[in-house]
Amino acid sequence: MPAACDHSKTKLACIDCSTPICPKCFVQCAVGNRCPKCAGRFESHVMKISGAVFARLVVVSMASGVLLAGMVTMQGSFGGFLFQIFIGYLLGRVIHRAADYKFGPKIAPIAVGACLLGMLLNHHISLLLLLIVYVPQSAGFLAGHYLTGILLGVVGICIPLLTTVRTR
Repeated sequence: MPAACDHSKTKLACIDCSTPICPKCFVQCAVGNRCPKCAGRFESHVMKISGAVFARLVVVSMASGVLLAGMVTMQGSFGGFLFQIFIGYLLGRVIHRAADYKFGPKIAPIAVGACLLGMLLNHHISLLLLLIVYVPQSAGFLAGHYLTGILLGVVGICIPLLTTVRTR
């Protein structure tokens, strides 16, 4: 705990050891607030990931990346960018379900990384990257359009992975 924190004036207490904790130091858990010492003792079941869930998460995320990259190449207007967020959100819900509704610092990076890898498997994005490397001046607008669409789609994918807490 940081030395600058004054824990004597707080009304928050750890649910395990009843130690006073300030709003800067507490760790929010599924059943209440814990001090950093008590929170470090265990890992919640909603954050643990098995090998089967990991494999399913990677496969579904890569397939979502291929699909999302294909959608990016079909859209061209501002409404298309809003459509990207919506499609990304729907794909994020599918990915979240494939991950057995797990969440946390393990799930989101795995899902986004596999999704980006899946986007590279889409032939449109691969060709765009080749154009950027070999003919950078002619591919600038197209690259900006695709990269903006991809970024918005990935943001849409992250929304359910980072905000939804459901357990089985």
